[in-house]
Amino acid sequence: MTICTSDGEKSVSFGSTSICFSLYSTIVGRIPDSKSKYPLAVSLLESHSCKAKDAATTADQFRSLQNQLSQIDPKDAIYSIQTPGKKAPWSEQIPPSVSSCANLYTTEDGLDLLEELINLLLYASSKKTDVIPCY
Repeated sequence: MTICTSDGEKSVSFGSTSICFSLYSTIVGRIPDSKSKYPLAVSLLESHSCKAKDAATTADQFRSLQNQLSQIDPKDAIYSIQTPGKKAPWSEQIPPSVSSCANLYTTEDGLDLLEELINLLLYASSKKTDVIPCY
């Protein structure tokens, strides 16, 4: 699954939808009131889109979430909010370099997913371009 700017200049590939859903599940399941405190960030993870006018605020919300996720052990990540007890395929193979849920999630290319999302959103804000699903 990939999201990109509507001008086609920037993109972030989650690899699979399960990575995006696990990030969403961990945020919603582990951070109290996340849907009301970070509505634009949660919405992006649900809809895979963000309007240009909301991109900077959404980036700020992801930066705050990144801070919150840095306090959560990667073993406490939630693979699926629908079945919270289900183990993630990677749950027994977390490398020592992963210190929290903030750096657990990576792009298809192995880059820090939250940093890449923030950079994409900041670009979208500066260029006044929407973030959309890419197919």
